[in-house]
Amino acid sequence: MARAIKHAVKGLFRRDISIGQKEVETSLISRFLYPKYGPGQLWQRLAEAIQSGGGEIQCLHKVIGIEHDGKRILSVKVKNEQTSEITDVPADYVFSTMPVKDLIEAMGQNVPSQVKDVAAGLCYRDFITVGLLVKKLKIRNDTSVKTVNDIVPDNWIYVQERDVKVGRLQIFNNWSPYMVADEKTVWLGIEYFCNEGDELWNLTDEEMKDFAVSELVKLNIVERSDVLDGTVVRMKKTYPAYFGSFDRFDIVKNYVDGFANLFLIGRNGMHRYNNQDHSMLSAMAAAENAAKGVTTKDNIWQVNVEEEYHEMKLTGIEHLTDAYAQQSGENPDYNPDVYWTDTGVAYPYYPTVRHRKRFIIDELKRYGIGADSFVFDYGCGEGGVLGEVKSVFGLADEQLGGCDISGKAVEIARQKLASPELYAEVFPKLGRKCDYIICSEVIEHTKDYFYILRWIKNNLADGGRLILTTQAGKIHASDKYTGHTQHFEIEHLDAVLKHMGFEIEKSRLWGFPFFALQKYLTNLRFEKVRQNYLEGELSLRKRFVFETAYVLFYLHDLIKLGPQIYITAKKK
Repeated sequence: MARAIKHAVKGLFRRDISIGQKEVETSLISRFLYPKYGPGQLWQRLAEAIQSGGGEIQCLHKVIGIEHDGKRILSVKVKNEQTSEITDVPADYVFSTMPVKDLIEAMGQNVPSQVKDVAAGLCYRDFITVGLLVKKLKIRNDTSVKTVNDIVPDNWIYVQERDVKVGRLQIFNNWSPYMVADEKTVWLGIEYFCNEGDELWNLTDEEMKDFAVSELVKLNIVERSDVLDGTVVRMKKTYPAYFGSFDRFDIVKNYVDGFANLFLIGRNGMHRYNNQDHSMLSAMAAAENAAKGVTTKDNIWQVNVEEEYHEMKLTGIEHLTDAYAQQSGENPDYNPDVYWTDTGVAYPYYPTVRHRKRFIIDELKRYGIGADSFVFDYGCGEGGVLGEVKSVFGLADEQLGGCDISGKAVEIARQKLASPELYAEVFPKLGRKCDYIICSEVIEHTKDYFYILRWIKNNLADGGRLILTTQAGKIHASDKYTGHTQHFEIEHLDAVLKHMGFEIEKSRLWGFPFFALQKYLTNLRFEKVRQNYLEGELSLRKRFVFETAYVLFYLHDLIKLGPQIYITAKKK
């Protein structure tokens, strides 16, 4: 609500009329590209492309059974709803947009009881649209926006009156004038949110049309005598609900993700309130996975994870320092393999690196590591933190794991640790849940940090802990050198973690005054600092400077200010 009010006030003075609308809140975008004959035109073109390529599309067929061996989908049982003929179709890949509840039911008895119970408990809201063709509207266009025949310019109108059941009104003329055969008439969509089997759902089509007309007359939107035609469309399970058994949905998700050739996509397929654009993106990601032989589903689930859209987009990126405006996306000048080659000798001795290790080790000591605990370092680099954890706590290599986008760094880490859980990839599929996940100096390197946090949450055991370090404040030359794309405000990063289901156990700023001063001075003559201190061999002068700074930086423990963020969060 606050963002909507801010947007409205801002619009009085400045309006973004570009197609990109990059600076506009997603749910407040006023301009976008729309198919001439409506969204169905997209699927008509797609069908033409499939068929022209030799593909076959079977309409009026329903999936009634899915055969599997627990690891792969073997075939799909399909019923022709016109002839009632049932056919078994062998499956190389299965892309499912059917409701998750129906998918698990179709997979038969060979499904774990817990998975079946959660799927059966998923809830939905159903939807009815009454389409009415009318001669004209009684409501007038009192705005400065020019429209065909001067009808009101709204695409949709949300209805708040308590004495009617209609929830939303669409004016299809305003989506595209080509969607109406006669531009002198108006096509309306009167939308009702309901439940299958309730009083509204059970009305006949004629009763439903009459009911909708009566409500529009009551709202003083149309005259009954101006209604020319009408139709009724009922859509089951339009809205996957976030109640019922949804709080245990990961049980179903983890089960279906175990099938190498099964990909859940779209709103119902993923039981996620995605809009159409994100539903299509999930399908594109799944198709790309299949084409490349990728069986992990993480990138599909990460489509639109920044608050699942939900018309309320809460992310730390909304609250970055203004330095982020100077950059866009990933840092094109940063190559992690080159970085680790250039800094590999000096990096472990950087004073801030040593203090971050100290924070991580202290947090692990505070909560304790059990005999069978598993510690994973997301963004492990050359394995320095993992090596320290192994040394301090006497852990076996099998109790440690990590991943990094730098293959060069992971090669070095593998020389230190004989762990099977070291990966040179972004979202690896782990062989076990983690008791601790360390994420130190990672999320400031990508605008898609939310995906990383979601992966971490999914791979932590219940009650497991995230130990996070990242950066706040202005982006300096040294930050750009190490590939930073944005810095964070600690309050908003805390809010993101809480909303994801973490309990914040420690959250503090660190690094004032000396680390902050170091960043400022380094920024003045960065190239000289880079050559003399950050890269190359470890000289006696470097050692002395690094050691002196390390000792001075202990003062930062007493002052909860500075450009360094330390957070420990527990998965609820």
